[in-house]
Amino acid sequence: IAGSERIVSDLLDAVRTQPPHPETVDVAELIDQTLRRCSVPSSVVVKLDIPATLAPLRVDPLQIHQVFRNLISNGIEAMPEGGVLEISAVENKQDGTVTVSVKDSGIGMTPDQLGHLFQPLFTTKARGIGLGLVVVKNLTEANCGTVAVQSEDGNGTTFTVTLPSGSSTIE
Repeated sequence: IAGSERIVSDLLDAVRTQPPHPETVDVAELIDQTLRRCSVPSSVVVKLDIPATLAPLRVDPLQIHQVFRNLISNGIEAMPEGGVLEISAVENKQDGTVTVSVKDSGIGMTPDQLGHLFQPLFTTKARGIGLGLVVVKNLTEANCGTVAVQSEDGNGTTFTVTLPSGSSTIE
């Protein structure tokens, strides 16, 4: 049932991104809430590097929770034998942004896979439907953010999401 709900939710999110309702949100708290809702196997070690002095985000907390949930779930799934999931955040005061990185030590992706990454219905998973990263991109951009990825086949993947901090405003 939970899997079905996620598929339907992702389908709906992919086709209609609601306008964000921005609030001031603490990054560490948002990541903590997201991790509590994800199923992290004992073979995966989660390392957090989120400075206490980090500026809060100015985003829709439900939408960005979904972004982080998708990225964390993908990272865990990319490490079927276990590994390390590193979540870190840095602030760029000059730009008024906070960048959150989700890095896994998993299987990585080929250049061909990277080229199709944010396309609807593209998946490398046996049971995936290819909408999780479309949702990540749409919700991040709706909140005036950007998403980038770095990956090397066999050497893990890092997704970086840059979002406006509480010192900036969403138009």
